[in-house]
Amino acid sequence: MRMDINKISTALENMLNKYEIPETKIIGGNEGSLIIEHKGKKFIFSLCDRNFPNKPEGTPVPLYFWRANRRLNEMKNVLLTGNVKDVVGMRARAITPRDGFWNVDRLIVMVVDLVKFFFDEKIVTVFSTKMDNNYLNAIFCTEKGIRISAEIGEIPQGSIPSFMFEIIGRNGVVTNLPVDAQVSQHSIYVSGDGNVKTYTDTDFELFGLSQPEIDCVRFIMSVCSGKDSFEALQKDKSYINDVVIAIINSGEHEEKVKVTFSEGGNKNA
Repeated sequence: MRMDINKISTALENMLNKYEIPETKIIGGNEGSLIIEHKGKKFIFSLCDRNFPNKPEGTPVPLYFWRANRRLNEMKNVLLTGNVKDVVGMRARAITPRDGFWNVDRLIVMVVDLVKFFFDEKIVTVFSTKMDNNYLNAIFCTEKGIRISAEIGEIPQGSIPSFMFEIIGRNGVVTNLPVDAQVSQHSIYVSGDGNVKTYTDTDFELFGLSQPEIDCVRFIMSVCSGKDSFEALQKDKSYINDVVIAIINSGEHEEKVKVTFSEGGNKNA
Protein backbone atom coordinates (compact mmCIF):
# COMPACT_ATOMS: atom_id res chain seq x y z
CA MET A 1 0.00 0.00 0.00
CA ARG A 2 1.25 3.44 -0.92
CA MET A 3 -0.20 6.75 0.21
CA ASP A 4 -0.81 9.17 -2.65
CA ILE A 5 -0.58 12.65 -1.12
CA ASN A 6 -1.91 14.28 -4.30
CA LYS A 7 -5.04 12.11 -4.25
CA ILE A 8 -5.53 12.77 -0.53
CA SER A 9 -5.09 16.52 -1.06
CA THR A 10 -7.62 16.67 -3.91
CA ALA A 11 -10.21 14.61 -2.05
CA LEU A 12 -9.69 16.61 1.15
CA GLU A 13 -10.21 19.91 -0.67
CA ASN A 14 -13.47 18.62 -2.17
CA MET A 15 -14.68 17.33 1.19
CA LEU A 16 -13.79 20.55 3.02
CA ASN A 17 -15.92 22.44 0.50
CA LYS A 18 -18.75 19.88 0.61
CA TYR A 19 -19.08 19.95 4.40
CA GLU A 20 -18.17 23.65 4.71
CA ILE A 21 -15.39 23.27 7.28
CA PRO A 22 -14.60 26.91 8.15
CA GLU A 23 -11.23 28.70 8.06
CA THR A 24 -9.41 25.70 6.64
CA LYS A 25 -7.45 25.37 3.41
CA ILE A 26 -4.67 23.25 1.93
CA ILE A 27 -1.36 25.08 1.50
CA GLY A 28 0.75 22.31 -0.02
CA GLY A 29 2.34 18.95 0.62
CA ASN A 30 5.08 16.52 -0.25
CA GLU A 31 5.86 12.84 0.18
CA GLY A 32 4.36 11.81 3.50
CA SER A 33 2.99 15.17 4.66
CA LEU A 34 0.24 17.68 4.01
CA ILE A 35 0.31 21.36 5.05
CA ILE A 36 -3.02 22.81 6.24
CA GLU A 37 -3.84 26.37 7.25
CA HIS A 38 -6.49 26.39 9.96
CA LYS A 39 -7.72 29.57 11.64
CA GLY A 40 -4.65 31.45 10.45
CA LYS A 41 -2.08 28.88 11.65
CA LYS A 42 -0.16 26.37 9.55
CA PHE A 43 0.02 22.71 10.53
CA ILE A 44 1.97 19.85 8.93
CA PHE A 45 0.10 16.55 9.08
CA SER A 46 2.78 13.85 8.78
CA LEU A 47 2.12 10.16 8.24
CA CYS A 48 2.39 8.80 11.78
CA ASP A 49 6.17 8.73 12.31
CA ARG A 50 7.21 9.10 15.95
CA ASN A 51 9.60 12.01 15.38
CA PHE A 52 9.23 15.01 13.16
CA PRO A 53 11.84 17.36 11.72
CA ASN A 54 11.37 20.96 12.77
CA LYS A 55 10.09 22.49 9.56
CA PRO A 56 9.65 26.25 9.21
CA GLU A 57 6.34 26.11 7.31
CA GLY A 58 4.15 24.95 10.17
CA THR A 59 3.60 23.03 13.40
CA PRO A 60 4.03 19.23 13.03
CA VAL A 61 0.92 17.17 13.84
CA PRO A 62 0.76 13.35 13.71
CA LEU A 63 -1.65 11.90 11.16
CA TYR A 64 -3.19 9.07 13.18
CA PHE A 65 -5.59 8.26 10.39
CA TRP A 66 -6.74 4.92 11.85
CA ARG A 67 -8.77 6.90 14.40
CA ALA A 68 -11.15 7.76 11.53
CA ASN A 69 -11.63 4.13 10.49
CA ARG A 70 -15.33 3.30 10.73
CA ARG A 71 -14.96 -0.22 12.05
CA LEU A 72 -12.58 0.89 14.79
CA ASN A 73 -14.98 3.68 15.73
CA GLU A 74 -17.83 1.17 15.85
CA MET A 75 -15.75 -0.91 18.26
CA LYS A 76 -15.16 2.13 20.45
CA ASN A 77 -18.88 2.97 20.43
CA VAL A 78 -19.71 -0.56 21.60
CA LEU A 79 -17.52 0.14 24.64
CA LEU A 80 -18.92 3.64 25.22
CA THR A 81 -22.52 2.42 25.14
CA GLY A 82 -21.71 -0.38 27.59
CA ASN A 83 -22.72 -3.22 25.27
CA VAL A 84 -19.33 -4.71 26.10
CA LYS A 85 -18.07 -3.58 29.49
CA ASP A 86 -15.54 -4.31 32.20
CA VAL A 87 -12.77 -4.85 29.66
CA VAL A 88 -10.04 -7.21 30.82
CA GLY A 89 -7.91 -7.55 27.70
CA MET A 90 -7.29 -7.04 24.02
CA ARG A 91 -5.60 -9.02 21.27
CA ALA A 92 -3.97 -7.02 18.48
CA ARG A 93 -2.44 -8.29 15.27
CA ALA A 94 -0.86 -5.88 12.79
CA ILE A 95 1.09 -7.73 10.12
CA THR A 96 1.69 -6.37 6.63
CA PRO A 97 4.20 -6.45 3.78
CA ARG A 98 6.79 -3.68 3.78
CA ASP A 99 5.29 -1.82 0.87
CA GLY A 100 6.52 1.76 0.75
CA PHE A 101 4.27 2.93 3.57
CA TRP A 102 3.83 0.35 6.30
CA ASN A 103 6.86 -0.80 8.27
CA VAL A 104 7.20 -2.25 11.74
CA ASP A 105 7.82 1.18 13.35
CA ARG A 106 4.57 2.59 11.99
CA LEU A 107 2.67 -0.54 12.96
CA ILE A 108 3.90 -0.19 16.57
CA VAL A 109 2.78 3.45 16.64
CA MET A 110 -0.69 2.43 15.43
CA VAL A 111 -1.16 -0.35 17.98
CA VAL A 112 0.08 1.79 20.89
CA ASP A 113 -2.19 4.67 19.88
CA LEU A 114 -5.24 2.43 19.50
CA VAL A 115 -4.91 1.26 23.11
CA LYS A 116 -5.47 4.83 24.29
CA PHE A 117 -8.09 5.42 21.57
CA PHE A 118 -10.22 2.47 22.71
CA PHE A 119 -9.80 2.66 26.49
CA ASP A 120 -8.73 6.26 27.20
CA GLU A 121 -5.91 4.76 29.28
CA LYS A 122 -2.16 4.90 28.84
CA ILE A 123 0.20 1.97 28.72
CA VAL A 124 2.35 1.92 31.86
CA THR A 125 4.30 -1.36 31.57
CA VAL A 126 5.68 -3.29 28.60
CA PHE A 127 7.12 -6.75 28.07
CA SER A 128 8.40 -7.30 24.54
CA THR A 129 10.45 -9.83 22.64
CA LYS A 130 13.54 -8.57 20.88
CA MET A 131 12.65 -7.44 17.38
CA ASP A 132 13.83 -10.20 15.03
CA ASN A 133 13.40 -9.90 11.26
CA ASN A 134 11.10 -6.91 11.85
CA TYR A 135 8.69 -8.96 13.97
CA LEU A 136 7.84 -8.86 17.66
CA ASN A 137 5.36 -10.00 20.29
CA ALA A 138 4.55 -7.75 23.22
CA ILE A 139 2.32 -7.55 26.27
CA PHE A 140 1.18 -4.13 27.46
CA CYS A 141 -0.60 -3.19 30.67
CA THR A 142 -2.65 0.00 31.11
CA GLU A 143 -3.15 2.19 34.17
CA LYS A 144 -6.25 0.22 35.26
CA GLY A 145 -4.85 -3.21 34.51
CA ILE A 146 -6.11 -3.99 31.00
CA ARG A 147 -3.73 -6.47 29.32
CA ILE A 148 -2.98 -6.18 25.61
CA SER A 149 -1.32 -8.98 23.66
CA ALA A 150 0.21 -7.61 20.44
CA GLU A 151 1.69 -9.34 17.41
CA ILE A 152 3.39 -6.84 15.10
CA GLY A 153 5.57 -7.40 12.08
CA GLU A 154 6.38 -7.43 8.39
CA ILE A 155 5.73 -10.31 6.01
CA PRO A 156 6.97 -11.03 2.46
CA GLN A 157 5.98 -8.82 -0.46
CA GLY A 158 2.69 -9.81 -2.06
CA SER A 159 1.21 -11.20 1.15
CA ILE A 160 -2.22 -10.08 2.37
CA PRO A 161 -2.09 -7.63 5.31
CA SER A 162 -3.77 -8.73 8.52
CA PHE A 163 -5.15 -6.17 10.96
CA MET A 164 -7.17 -7.71 13.78
CA PHE A 165 -8.27 -6.08 17.03
CA GLU A 166 -10.32 -8.04 19.55
CA ILE A 167 -11.46 -6.58 22.86
CA ILE A 168 -12.55 -8.94 25.63
CA GLY A 169 -15.01 -7.77 28.27
CA ARG A 170 -16.76 -9.49 31.16
CA ASN A 171 -19.95 -9.83 29.13
CA GLY A 172 -18.74 -10.20 25.56
CA VAL A 173 -16.19 -9.64 22.81
CA VAL A 174 -15.97 -6.97 20.10
CA THR A 175 -13.75 -7.19 17.02
CA ASN A 176 -13.11 -5.31 13.77
CA LEU A 177 -13.48 -8.50 11.69
CA PRO A 178 -16.42 -10.84 11.10
CA VAL A 179 -16.15 -13.82 13.41
CA ASP A 180 -15.20 -16.24 10.62
CA ALA A 181 -12.83 -13.90 8.73
CA GLN A 182 -9.08 -13.36 8.90
CA VAL A 183 -8.80 -10.40 6.50
CA SER A 184 -10.93 -7.27 5.98
CA GLN A 185 -14.03 -7.38 3.77
CA HIS A 186 -15.27 -4.57 1.51
CA SER A 187 -18.71 -3.07 0.93
CA ILE A 188 -18.66 -3.01 -2.89
CA TYR A 189 -16.88 -5.32 -5.36
CA VAL A 190 -16.70 -4.43 -9.08
CA SER A 191 -15.36 -7.08 -11.47
CA GLY A 192 -14.09 -6.49 -14.98
CA ASP A 193 -11.15 -7.13 -17.32
CA GLY A 194 -9.86 -9.79 -14.99
CA ASN A 195 -9.50 -7.33 -12.08
CA VAL A 196 -11.63 -6.67 -9.04
CA LYS A 197 -11.99 -3.16 -7.63
CA THR A 198 -13.31 -2.60 -4.13
CA TYR A 199 -15.01 0.37 -2.51
CA THR A 200 -15.88 0.98 1.13
CA ASP A 201 -17.18 4.54 1.28
CA THR A 202 -20.32 6.41 0.33
CA ASP A 203 -18.91 9.90 -0.38
CA PHE A 204 -18.40 10.16 -4.14
CA GLU A 205 -15.39 12.43 -3.52
CA LEU A 206 -13.57 9.49 -1.92
CA PHE A 207 -14.13 6.87 -4.62
CA GLY A 208 -10.86 5.54 -5.98
CA LEU A 209 -8.94 6.11 -2.74
CA SER A 210 -7.63 3.24 -0.63
CA GLN A 211 -9.15 2.77 2.83
CA PRO A 212 -6.14 4.38 4.60
CA GLU A 213 -6.30 7.35 2.19
CA ILE A 214 -10.01 7.73 2.97
CA ASP A 215 -9.24 7.56 6.68
CA CYS A 216 -6.57 10.27 6.24
CA VAL A 217 -9.12 12.62 4.68
CA ARG A 218 -11.71 11.96 7.37
CA PHE A 219 -9.17 12.27 10.19
CA ILE A 220 -7.92 15.68 9.02
CA MET A 221 -11.52 16.84 8.68
CA SER A 222 -12.33 15.70 12.21
CA VAL A 223 -9.33 17.56 13.62
CA CYS A 224 -10.13 20.76 11.73
CA SER A 225 -13.78 20.56 12.87
CA GLY A 226 -12.68 20.29 16.50
CA LYS A 227 -13.13 16.60 17.33
CA ASP A 228 -9.42 16.20 18.15
CA SER A 229 -7.32 19.18 19.21
CA PHE A 230 -3.94 19.89 17.65
CA GLU A 231 -2.41 20.22 21.12
CA ALA A 232 -3.78 16.86 22.29
CA LEU A 233 -2.35 15.14 19.21
CA GLN A 234 1.09 16.57 19.92
CA LYS A 235 0.90 15.25 23.51
CA ASP A 236 -0.18 11.86 22.20
CA LYS A 237 2.83 11.82 19.88
CA SER A 238 5.17 12.41 22.84
CA TYR A 239 3.43 9.72 24.92
CA ILE A 240 3.67 7.17 22.10
CA ASN A 241 7.37 7.90 21.70
CA ASP A 242 7.83 7.15 25.44
CA VAL A 243 6.07 3.78 25.05
CA VAL A 244 8.12 2.88 21.96
CA ILE A 245 11.34 3.57 23.90
CA ALA A 246 10.09 1.20 26.62
CA ILE A 247 9.31 -1.48 24.00
CA ILE A 248 12.84 -1.22 22.61
CA ASN A 249 14.39 -1.38 26.10
CA SER A 250 12.24 -4.35 27.07
CA GLY A 251 13.24 -6.28 23.96
CA GLU A 252 16.92 -5.57 24.42
CA HIS A 253 16.96 -6.65 28.09
CA GLU A 254 14.22 -9.31 27.81
CA GLU A 255 12.39 -8.03 30.85
CA LYS A 256 9.29 -6.14 31.92
CA VAL A 257 9.81 -2.37 31.70
CA LYS A 258 7.89 0.54 33.20
CA VAL A 259 7.21 3.38 30.80
CA THR A 260 9.11 6.53 31.74
CA PHE A 261 6.98 9.50 30.73
CA SER A 262 8.63 12.63 29.43
CA GLU A 263 7.15 16.06 30.12
CA GLY A 264 5.25 16.04 26.83
CA GLY A 265 3.97 12.49 27.36
CA ASN A 266 3.08 13.07 31.03
CA LYS A 267 1.05 10.12 32.33
CA ASN A 268 -1.53 12.47 33.78
CA ALA A 269 -1.81 14.65 30.69
